[in-house]
Amino acid sequence: MIKREVTARVVMTAVQPGTNIAEHIEREVAKAKLPTMETKLHRLVAFQEMSFTGVAPTSGLAGHQCTSLLEEIAALGALPESRKLAS
Repeated sequence: MIKREVTARVVMTAVQPGTNIAEHIEREVAKAKLPTMETKLHRLVAFQEMSFTGVAPTSGLAGHQCTSLLEEIAALGALPESRKLAS
């Protein structure tokens, strides 16, 4: 078996910014010293719709957050060649 480093990060999803629970979760993740992605996916209808459409949002706040998250993942070198973002 080949041993290699596995790139892993916490992605905050269904975040409701400015709430006590969001702040608590962020503190707990930081206290556990878990590496996190900068982009947080807010609790938006567009993300809930993905579960039955299978289509990632490309417009509005949800589209912006998806693009930001993909850019972060690409910067980590964690996307296969066929999935890299067009420049």
